[in-house]
Amino acid sequence: MLLLSLTFIIASSYLLVKFCLPEFVIVPESVLVKVCLISGLSLGLGSLSLFIFLSAQYYLNWNYKITEILFWLVFLAIFIFLHYRTNRERQELAVKNANIFIAIILAVIFGLYLWQSIGQLTQSPHGAWDAKYVWNLKSRIIFRDPEHWTKIFQVNSWAHPDYPLLLPLSTARVWLISRSENQAVPQAMGITFSLLTVGLLYAALAITKGRNTGILGAALLLSTPLFVNLGASQYLDIPLGFYYLASLLLMFIYFKFSDYKILILLGAFTGLSGWAKNDGLLFIVCLLVSFILFSFFKKREKVLKELFFLFAGLAPVLLIIFAFKMMAPIDGLVGRDALADWGKYIFTAERYSLIFAHFKYYFVNFGNWTKGFWFMLIFLIFALGVSRERVIKSDFQISALLVSLILVGYFFVYLISPYELYFHLNTSLNRLLLQIWPSFIFLYFYSLNEI
Repeated sequence: MLLLSLTFIIASSYLLVKFCLPEFVIVPESVLVKVCLISGLSLGLGSLSLFIFLSAQYYLNWNYKITEILFWLVFLAIFIFLHYRTNRERQELAVKNANIFIAIILAVIFGLYLWQSIGQLTQSPHGAWDAKYVWNLKSRIIFRDPEHWTKIFQVNSWAHPDYPLLLPLSTARVWLISRSENQAVPQAMGITFSLLTVGLLYAALAITKGRNTGILGAALLLSTPLFVNLGASQYLDIPLGFYYLASLLLMFIYFKFSDYKILILLGAFTGLSGWAKNDGLLFIVCLLVSFILFSFFKKREKVLKELFFLFAGLAPVLLIIFAFKMMAPIDGLVGRDALADWGKYIFTAERYSLIFAHFKYYFVNFGNWTKGFWFMLIFLIFALGVSRERVIKSDFQISALLVSLILVGYFFVYLISPYELYFHLNTSLNRLLLQIWPSFIFLYFYSLNEI
């Protein structure tokens, strides 16, 4: 039954991706892009469908499973119909071959990544704090008592009862259908999203810059100690980073081909970032603002049509997020007491100084790297040079604007935070920067001249 359910979800995701994306000439990297997007979309849609059924108070027995199969059959039929009404020519891709020595370096780094991840999973099978007492805790509540799943809103505030449910529901869904609370499932979720992020980053850079660049970008991400640690620790910052990167790549594809259907898929992935974690709601706002600001300054007249297609993919996910938020306790950042303190916080100079100091510290010491790694990135800029032709393109400029707005948004969130500021910064800023790290790597290597 689990296999049948997964088949329908994957098939539906495949047809949605195929309907929205241009048809590329088949090369390994174009296939890898679609595999990563379909996988991330399948996990997101599966969790959304379970939330719909839970909210409709379905009993999770055979009737639930039959209803879910029927739901996905209808969804599948719609996209089969759309697929066969859409005829498109395949787009050419010129993917430059890789140097064998660079490929060997990636293989070695990937082996080290697997060795470290397996070792960490063996030592801490239930993950670190957030995984054990937030995400996996919610998955267990839903699995053990699905009829009273709203108990997740009654957990202590440190378990963040208001956080969206992409990962907890993805885990609980597999447990419910397989009727087994297997700890390997959340472990697999953490590793899967890590590998999807690496695979998507490699494929995106290989298609746009060549395989050598793709390998270097993937190697840089895989060798980031914090990325490896949080993936094996089952933290949600890794899935969120994947949805950020997928959204960024879809923006690049849209500006290259100007096909409005791509924006539907972009909206869906942007929405899933908000369904993954509250931080993703900031990403949604920043992406919409980026489109509007960029269109205003570039005097682009089709922004309203673009926003229409974007919302076609975004709105369904936003509606589900809104329904969830109506059930959940109010987040501490936007509660009545917190709102009353915003004015005081915004005009407190000491908060600005403390936040700036922490941003500086975590930029310099990012990712648990040694400080020398920034010199390596700066060296590559001088060695290869910045491609002026690429940085003046619309796809790069709007993406750079998006990442900049996210950083400004992070700063503002800390500024109005009702929590003890020093503690809040020290326990979260490094992870927030990691969320945009895969997207930064993509933009960094994209902006350089050919290797």
